[in-house]
Amino acid sequence: MTARLETRETSDATTLLVVGDTLHFRDEQGRYCTHGALARQLDQWFAAFDHVVIAAVLEPGPVPEGFSPYEHQTITFAPLARAGGTGLKAKVGALRTSVSWARTVVPLLRQTDAVHLRAPCNVTVVAIPLARLLARRRYAIYAGAWDPPPGTPFSYRLQRWMLRHFGGVVHVYAPAASVTASNLRPNFSPSFTVAKLDQLEAPAAERLDRIRSSPPSERPLRVCCIGRFTTNKNQAALVEAAGILRDRDVHVEIRFAGDGPTRPQLEERVRQLGLEERVTFLGRQAETEVEALYGWADVNVMPSHVEGFGRVILEGMALGCPAVCGPGPMQLDLIGDGSRGYQVDPSGPVALADTLDRMRVQPVDRWVEQSTDCRRFARERTIEAWGLEVQDLLEHDLALGGHRSSLSAR
Repeated sequence: MTARLETRETSDATTLLVVGDTLHFRDEQGRYCTHGALARQLDQWFAAFDHVVIAAVLEPGPVPEGFSPYEHQTITFAPLARAGGTGLKAKVGALRTSVSWARTVVPLLRQTDAVHLRAPCNVTVVAIPLARLLARRRYAIYAGAWDPPPGTPFSYRLQRWMLRHFGGVVHVYAPAASVTASNLRPNFSPSFTVAKLDQLEAPAAERLDRIRSSPPSERPLRVCCIGRFTTNKNQAALVEAAGILRDRDVHVEIRFAGDGPTRPQLEERVRQLGLEERVTFLGRQAETEVEALYGWADVNVMPSHVEGFGRVILEGMALGCPAVCGPGPMQLDLIGDGSRGYQVDPSGPVALADTLDRMRVQPVDRWVEQSTDCRRFARERTIEAWGLEVQDLLEHDLALGGHRSSLSAR
């Protein structure tokens, strides 16, 4: 299907094209919705343009929890067929579908003033070289781990190579010191506005008061783990760690939020280990429920094998909640080598159990120091701060300065 753009009202009106396989839904009011944090981030881009075209995946059905509508009112949607997966059959299917992606994207690239690509995905394998040929103003974000361990898919390695030769700015999740290519810029992925952080000050203070009056060393340690249930997200390590701590006579309470393909196996494993009273599966949660979960927890655990940015770590820090995370330079940058949490080897649960046990008995002053630094760190990485980065990029790298100021985030 090829989307046709409406005739522009004025000759200087500008149009942005966004391309990727990001999931979208349409709500009862006809508004396009995607993951809440992403919608707020993209609104910073959309505010600088008169028209927005999104070429992505549009799913039927009701809008899931955690999805939000864009604020931009003038959006044209070009649905892309969903394809990909593991195995030869899936790869052949993606190759065939790529022809339809190209047919949709090529005319859109010729009609728009700037293109915004969201890699890595099967769609951007096709869109990156097309944008290199057809778009004068081009930008991409690589939302996966920019420096992953060996063994990552060939298509991801190919896209990183193409983006280094993209001829346009590429945002990457990597510490500033490790970004050396001239067209790469370090990036972060915020969820909250300044106003939202102001609202979270009271529950963050209540969380810290609870730790002061009832330290984790004197009660069960509270642990939250938020995210899609997959092998890579590695929630299994936390379940096994709970069993190890139980055998050590150390009590923890774990609450998982999210859903996904590995959840049934983990629920069965919890039953096998007899951990039903210690481990709770909450399913998909609304944004306010997730915020309450961060406020309830002493520790926010994200034991992924490979992670791009790890936005849930930053979200938890808004409530002053330190994190335990898996490997990667970006994750180390987030937790600050101890000041805001700890990094562990996720390949086995013993290291995770040991780290949680050490945190449980750390002095209250240490909890206060970590909470304070978490909240400071979150204050420096808001939607507004990210919007200033977008505005600078639009003005200086895409030469769109003066058209319109960045959106005042709400």
